[in-house]
Amino acid sequence: VRGKMKGDEFVVVADVFDNGLARIAEVVESPQDLQTIEELNNAFNADADNAPFLPAALDHRASEVRVIFKIQLVDVQTSKPKNKRVKR
Repeated sequence: VRGKMKGDEFVVVADVFDNGLARIAEVVESPQDLQTIEELNNAFNADADNAPFLPAALDHRASEVRVIFKIQLVDVQTSKPKNKRVKR
């Protein structure tokens, strides 16, 4: 896998709750494409079965913690292996 740095990065502050869900508290540095923040927000607001973080009980943290994410966007080129048909 090879990646190309786009130079677009952003910084958000988020609150992570005891059930593993999170909420963006502040956008410190905005990305050029504001849809990126919306996609991150949607990932954080998943249902409890698909929480983006471990529940607090599993990693022994406080019921609510504040975290800082500094994210740099990278374009990743992948190639799918060709499916080989097996003759029977």
